[in-house]
Amino acid sequence: MNIVKSHILICNGSSCKKKSKKLKKFIDKFTKKKQLKDCIFFKESKCLKQCKKAPVLLISEPKEWLLEQNKKKLKKKLKKKFC
Repeated sequence: MNIVKSHILICNGSSCKKKSKKLKKFIDKFTKKKQLKDCIFFKESKCLKQCKKAPVLLISEPKEWLLEQNKKKLKKKLKKKFC
C-alpha cells in the first residue's frame, strides 16, 4: 500500500461548484491514468473563501493554491507536480 503523498481539495462553494464539475472528473481520470490514485487523495471541501477566483483548488505538500482553474491549466500543473 502506498502512502498518500498529497491532498487536493476542490472547493464546493456556490461560486466554484458548477465550474469545478469537469475538473473533478478530470482529476479522477488523471490519477487513474497515471496510477496515482493511491498517492493523491482528492475530495471536495467547503468554501475556501476565494470566490472571485473560482474554481479554486488547494494542493498540499507543499501548500499551493490553484486559482481560476480550467482543465488545460490543471493538467499542466498536475503533470509538473506529480509526473
